[in-house]
Amino acid sequence: MRLSSPLGVRLQHVAGRALLAILDGDKPVAFLRFLVRSGRDWTAPPPVRRETTLPASIKSRTTLANEREDRKREREAAEARAQRTKPLAEHLQAFVMLKSALDQRVL
Repeated sequence: MRLSSPLGVRLQHVAGRALLAILDGDKPVAFLRFLVRSGRDWTAPPPVRRETTLPASIKSRTTLANEREDRKREREAAEARAQRTKPLAEHLQAFVMLKSALDQRVL
């Protein structure tokens, strides 16, 4: 306090603005002295921090195009697998005939 009075700095203003930084330091008293001597106007309101927004995607156009192509290929491969696993009309007819034959035996 003896140091801050002649400089016109109030410790509560410094502590109000930089308390976390002071407490995190290895030598809080030395850091507080440094801040008092820095010549900063501690009574001024802190500057407004504007949030910077990142673009929706930081990937390059080539990467995005490649990812679209990969998704398209995966979709086509899934459709091809689905087509291969669909039962054919002949198989469905045979199944219906087998089922009807079994139903007649049970009744």
